[in-house]
Amino acid sequence: MAKVTVRLPDGEERQYEAGITPLQILREWRPELEAEVLLAEVNGTPFDLFRPLPEGEVTLRFLTFNDPPARDAYRHTTAHILAQAVKELFPEAKLAIGPPIEDGFYYDFDVPRPFTPEDLERIEAKMREIVAADYRLERLELPKDEARKLLEQMGETYKLEILDGLPGETVSFYRQDGFIDLVQRTAHPQHRTGEGAEVAEHLRGLLAGRRAQPDAPAHLRHLLPDGRAIARAPEAVGRSPAA
Repeated sequence: MAKVTVRLPDGEERQYEAGITPLQILREWRPELEAEVLLAEVNGTPFDLFRPLPEGEVTLRFLTFNDPPARDAYRHTTAHILAQAVKELFPEAKLAIGPPIEDGFYYDFDVPRPFTPEDLERIEAKMREIVAADYRLERLELPKDEARKLLEQMGETYKLEILDGLPGETVSFYRQDGFIDLVQRTAHPQHRTGEGAEVAEHLRGLLAGRRAQPDAPAHLRHLLPDGRAIARAPEAVGRSPAA
């Protein structure tokens, strides 16, 4: 059986069977830190907590909200909760991009009509349901041809455009409770990220037109680990790299 040799943050080295994840190691090494840790770093690269470590020798660190890569993963996961809520309530909505940015995140949707305040209340309630359910988050790696077929079946035309611009022969998806989205970033594995978050009355970036535009107003939500949210809608948020 293949082995993984892990150098822990305190310098200790431990050996594990192949398939071990950073989260499993954290629960064995320092379980009291689990509530604070949002992301791993493997050999200097951000790494999902629930993803099996590569075989061989690795240097492992655990990152919290104070570390920029972990903040991004935290916000990215919350963006997925928002997208799942919108798709469940408005199946006709098409997903564009939903990346973390410097002080929060946004998600652009193409919808037949603007969302009303009542719609936003429903979205908030649905997000709370998803958070409470604490669905398992899974990472999938698919060859590009399979990814294209999947996105075509889903009718996600903007994601197909994003796919065409991605390098490499395989791409990543995250899946939670039947909701699946094309991504190229790490994510936080638990949905406590969204606890207490409110969808504010200025929720925007949910497009009324037929196509997401780079200069379209976007909803920006800055979420903190204790669930508090600072919501604001800037006049314009430029596109960031694909979600």
